[in-house]
Amino acid sequence: MSGSDMQPLLNDGAVCFVRKGDAVEGLVLLMIDGVPVLRMMQRIPGNRLQLRTAAGIHALPIKVDEKSVQIIGRVAAKMDRV
Repeated sequence: MSGSDMQPLLNDGAVCFVRKGDAVEGLVLLMIDGVPVLRMMQRIPGNRLQLRTAAGIHALPIKVDEKSVQIIGRVAAKMDRV
């Protein structure tokens, strides 16, 4: 991992390192209405994204148009406090 394409982010006491660029799936950093959020994402046909609203068994997938959110990058590493 090079420092030039990585961006650190503090999230709920954990440090996430976000690899800048276009992400295909996994835990990604998105900008929704100007607010940065971490979400599980998967691309689906028709220029649409499926996002998980929460973790766990009650996570509901929502489908959004790819143009309505800005993908900052994929979380490459996450360090939790112990």
